[in-house]
Amino acid sequence: MIHEPVMKDEILSISEERSSSGTFIDCTVGEGGHTAFLMDAHPEWSFYGFERDDDIFAAVSARFGERSKIFHDSYANILEHFESVSAALLFDLGVSMYHFKTPGRGFSFNDDDDDLDMRFSRSTPMTAADILNGYGAEELRKMLERYAEMMHPEPLVEAIMRFRKKRVFLKVMDIKECLSFMHRRGKTHPLTTVFQALRIETNGELHELEKICTLLLERTASFSGSLFMFISYHSLEDRTVKSAVRELVARGHAEAVNKKVIKPHWKEVSSNKASRSGRLRAFNIL
Repeated sequence: MIHEPVMKDEILSISEERSSSGTFIDCTVGEGGHTAFLMDAHPEWSFYGFERDDDIFAAVSARFGERSKIFHDSYANILEHFESVSAALLFDLGVSMYHFKTPGRGFSFNDDDDDLDMRFSRSTPMTAADILNGYGAEELRKMLERYAEMMHPEPLVEAIMRFRKKRVFLKVMDIKECLSFMHRRGKTHPLTTVFQALRIETNGELHELEKICTLLLERTASFSGSLFMFISYHSLEDRTVKSAVRELVARGHAEAVNKKVIKPHWKEVSSNKASRSGRLRAFNIL
């Protein structure tokens, strides 16, 4: 697996300047890019990680061995593994390139024969196909409005409802055929936000982020002295994090590291296009 960690230099610099715990928790460890980079810079630190994806968890656990304790769980359940936390914590909310590049997972609209799965973990009960085949029109509309940020998703909902009267959604090619009337606007493929919405809904991604933000607000003392760093890639994530930071600061429980979001340097974007939409917010729990 090849993965270039986003804003790794900024993460290292902020961790060195704003955390003295000597503990780093990669809450979305993925292929381990950030963890490996910080391990090389600070081999004396203690490292932990969280990873939901079954295949990636097995690979990254083998990669780091005893150098990092990886939990096969969501970061939202962090307090089920630690009584309290004093560490530098990173949440890279982007989807791993592994998901898009690995055939058979259904994350990419370029793989027509893939099953419409999109689950990070096989224990997740519902697939993207289950959503397309089972949701009512109102549920589909709400999903597309919120997670694809569509103002008028009704034509797509109507097309989905018509399609499944003829046959069930099984493969990536089915949703592409169903929504073939969508036209490209600018550089973005018209199916990009549809696949984003299906993936978020399938895996409860926003629910997990909202859960950790709620934990921060309700059990702030459990994270006293910790540094939190969130890299988001779309406005849904960033708004959720921004709202939590504002509330924590207003209560006097946190200090923001950066008043404005930190964006990748143009040199990084030129060499790693996947970083271009990354937005970093960091804050210390007091």
